[in-house]
Amino acid sequence: MLPAMSISVDELRDFLRRDPPRPVPGPIRKKALRGALPHAVPIFGLFFGLFGSLFVAIFFPWRIVDDILLNAAGRTTTEATVTARTETNMKENERRVHRYEFTYTPEDGVPRTGVCYETGGSSDAGSRVPVQYLSSDPSVARIKGCRLSKFGWGGGFVIIFPLVGFGIAFFSIRSRARLASLLSRGRFSSGRIESVESTNVSVNNQRRYRVTVSFKDDFADRTTSYYAYGDQVALAEEKREKQSSVGILYDPANPDRVFLVDQLLSP
Repeated sequence: MLPAMSISVDELRDFLRRDPPRPVPGPIRKKALRGALPHAVPIFGLFFGLFGSLFVAIFFPWRIVDDILLNAAGRTTTEATVTARTETNMKENERRVHRYEFTYTPEDGVPRTGVCYETGGSSDAGSRVPVQYLSSDPSVARIKGCRLSKFGWGGGFVIIFPLVGFGIAFFSIRSRARLASLLSRGRFSSGRIESVESTNVSVNNQRRYRVTVSFKDDFADRTTSYYAYGDQVALAEEKREKQSSVGILYDPANPDRVFLVDQLLSP
């Protein structure tokens, strides 16, 4: 467990007196970032994203565009000869996926070879089978009823895993970067905690709360919300119950983005 970082009132006052963009002392930066999403969250997101990328490499139908083009108009059908049929190490709906190699001669008279896949498998080597190819590009071809990727459309769902993982990492890192920028460039104001509400989201086994705060910026009275966890929630609830004034740093470019300065003085 990390030791508590103590910041005195005088240190905080000296920090806030400086005009933005102000230098942020190490202890203040560390104390503020301790209340942000922990380092484990973006690390988990990167790991999950990289792990999911392996599934994408294996299962994603990379030639789905060619299959779509072959399903549309502009294709020609001719006969082909199956030269090899092999079982892959993949299954779809408990049925083995087979790989076909075949030869065919399109209308341009140039003999060509192709590879396609089928779940189950119905043609043996040496079979004569109908093959479909693009009229505009005869090199794009498949045996009728087969596909060009090991997995069909359903394999595309695996893209969700890296998107979610890298999304978690991106938004976590961005959240920490925004907080660091707010410490440096934020303007100080005083305000009050209006409400502390539990959400149905937990991060790192901590319930996330929405804290609503009111304050006055350079132009108008503002009411906005920020998310809090653990000790931050207890502090916000204490301030709300006592109706105590709290210190706020807000982003002048986006006043809805705020940081509760009082958190820096908590143990």
